[in-house]
Amino acid sequence: EATPFQLPELPVSIILRELDVPHMVFGQGVFGLESDLALTGNLELASGALDTELSVKRQDGPGGELSLKASFSNSTRALALDLELSEPENGVVANLLDMEGRPPINLAIKGEGPVDNLDVAMSLDADGRRLVDGTVQLRGRDGGLGFDAALQGSVGELVAPAHRELFGDRSVITIKGVSRDDGSFAIETFDIDSERLNLTASAETTTDGFLRRLAVDGR
Repeated sequence: EATPFQLPELPVSIILRELDVPHMVFGQGVFGLESDLALTGNLELASGALDTELSVKRQDGPGGELSLKASFSNSTRALALDLELSEPENGVVANLLDMEGRPPINLAIKGEGPVDNLDVAMSLDADGRRLVDGTVQLRGRDGGLGFDAALQGSVGELVAPAHRELFGDRSVITIKGVSRDDGSFAIETFDIDSERLNLTASAETTTDGFLRRLAVDGR
């Protein structure tokens, strides 16, 4: 019988009070450009609880920084997440998304509360302009954990150039579904509403992860 998400209960604790990796060098094939990153922070995983604070800074090129604070406890089911990314022009994220002009990027993802009653907010700015924002709501349901996500804005700027015209200047994407305790997963509704594309889909997997049902309707 499957159980809700839990951190591993390790026989020993993992405690890294001072994490310092001065150089992590990646080739162009990883992020679309060569990059030299430094990682600092701390991490503790003990007795089914995680507490970490990490910072990643780009050492070469234009720079940029990602900061992450996160905690979770199996006993309380409480999650705290605070992620912020700030990159100047020609940064890692703009290259990964193949964004036109490789603009400066600011990304924020934040949420705090029990996993079965959690709201997570997300925003992405490009060159000082709000590109997209949205929320993810997690709610406990009989037999599983439900999710309800909504993302709106210039989504087309985040997809491959060949498909950007389909999304136009503004799109709304909504996803609702449930991750069941028995291991199965269902996307009850997946909707894309944009200037040139209207798509509705749903899907469901078996308890061992195989696709059981898929339906797509678009115009």
